[in-house]
Amino acid sequence: MLKKTCYLFLLSALLLTGGATTAMAEETKIDDTIVIVNGQALSRQEFQAFINFRMGNQPKRNISQDQLRRLMVEYINRELMYQEAIKKGYDKKPDVMVAIDNTQRNIIASYRAREIINQPIPEETLRKLYKERTAEPEQEYKVRHILVKTEDEAREIIKALENGANFDKLAREKSIDVSAKNGGALEWVSEEQMIVPFRRIVPTLKPGQFSTTAVRTKFGWHVIGLDATRDIDPPSFDSIKDKLRAQLQNDMLMEHIEELRKNSEIVVK
Repeated sequence: MLKKTCYLFLLSALLLTGGATTAMAEETKIDDTIVIVNGQALSRQEFQAFINFRMGNQPKRNISQDQLRRLMVEYINRELMYQEAIKKGYDKKPDVMVAIDNTQRNIIASYRAREIINQPIPEETLRKLYKERTAEPEQEYKVRHILVKTEDEAREIIKALENGANFDKLAREKSIDVSAKNGGALEWVSEEQMIVPFRRIVPTLKPGQFSTTAVRTKFGWHVIGLDATRDIDPPSFDSIKDKLRAQLQNDMLMEHIEELRKNSEIVVK
């Protein structure tokens, strides 16, 4: 079954610190001056790095002239504030020095992480992972539930069901969810589409069974019933190839970090 990819902090930090490689950054190779502020020459590469940081995940291709002008204004404003802060000795303040050190560590670690995850992954490796993830057919579940406000109410409903009460009838009478009018019936859902508390219970049930414990969510207390299951066709290889690649990249990074931890002396005080 295809599982969601867990993304580490270092991966997201590539963007947060402006460390991600972009098409624009690759095109801007010449370190020529683009603006001079109080005698300080600033290069096109430095301005590009500012754009990467400022825009984050937003597309950086085809930036309009108006956007560039606004970014240049911000860039100059930042430089003015920076120069004033340096004159006032802010770079020597302990809290600022700690923040600078932390940011530098994030950037350097992120560049190293990017080097690890950017290793080429052969397509046959991706296809092997795809085959493993889709070896067992994924299932969808036809679920119904009864939602009430308290755990005691849910327990009373479970007792009634155990004594032979009809789920559909109880849902129509007791449930505070909009699905009550349909006997608590919900749409077909896959395991990934369920909220976590349902995900823990539903796959353990067989069609016709109901949960013998009350299930709590932010909406209240649920008694869950399973009507039926069905197999669904796996997604095509091309549709999830990028997700598989991201998963392998994440795995490579996690394995590398685990190896570093094994070979390091770490003392937490």
